[in-house]
Amino acid sequence: MGIYFFFNFVWSIALFVGNSSFWIVPAMVTILSLTAIFEQIDLKKHEQLKLTKYFLIVQLLVNLLILIANLNSSIFSLLFPFMKTTGLLTIQTINLLGATIAISLFLKIKKGSRI
Repeated sequence: MGIYFFFNFVWSIALFVGNSSFWIVPAMVTILSLTAIFEQIDLKKHEQLKLTKYFLIVQLLVNLLILIANLNSSIFSLLFPFMKTTGLLTIQTINLLGATIAISLFLKIKKGSRI
């Protein structure tokens, strides 16, 4: 959960500083990740990990939407104004990795395991 928090937080700050109106998306996912983190801290009260599952689904959707949206270089420039289009492969790789981790964590929780 911490790595998702960090990436979303830094992304939202970079977009905010760059005067992009898209800063709200990673900011909202950052706040949602905090609820999942707090749920993980207090596992005795939250055995179902509902907020963590919800966060992982939202994070997965954001990662997948970014993967699709970045196929258009003008959208890439809106979402990542601080990067050149040569960084597209790096961003796509990070998003694919993030989506894969979110899926694996969600499936692990669904089986009843702790993450």
